[in-house]
Amino acid sequence: MYWDVFLWSFFLGIVKFLFVPTIIYGWYKDLDLSHWDVLLPMIAGALFGFNLFYWFAEYFMLRAKEKRLKAILAGKKKRKRNFTRLNKLVVRISRSKMGLYVLSSVGLMFMSIPIGAIVIAKFYGNKSSAYLIANATIIVVAIALTFGNKLIFAL
Repeated sequence: MYWDVFLWSFFLGIVKFLFVPTIIYGWYKDLDLSHWDVLLPMIAGALFGFNLFYWFAEYFMLRAKEKRLKAILAGKKKRKRNFTRLNKLVVRISRSKMGLYVLSSVGLMFMSIPIGAIVIAKFYGNKSSAYLIANATIIVVAIALTFGNKLIFAL
């Protein structure tokens, strides 16, 4: 049993599951890891991280808002621009017809799991389909990445 591989896969999966197979297969080239040694802990970590941040998103957003207001009132922090280019892009995508599917699938891959979960909860927290699409995307992408990286590192 490779407990260090399992732990690294799990904890990296919580934060950014897109790069986990590449990192694990790169670090542990000398071990003969099966697909399941990387896949199962990575999926468990990604789903754990997504669910944790999805269900606590409201708390995190309220806490961030309170901190910003306290800093502005204390005069310690200047109020920054509300809408950056990335913010505008995320809002534009979320209001489009395909926004639910784009943010719930592609958004999780390119944003980190915590940020993606909070964005999905903010825009689509009232739709159960967003939650299901995001969880299904995590599983499908994790399987594809693991098997793809295993083939690449086998060369």
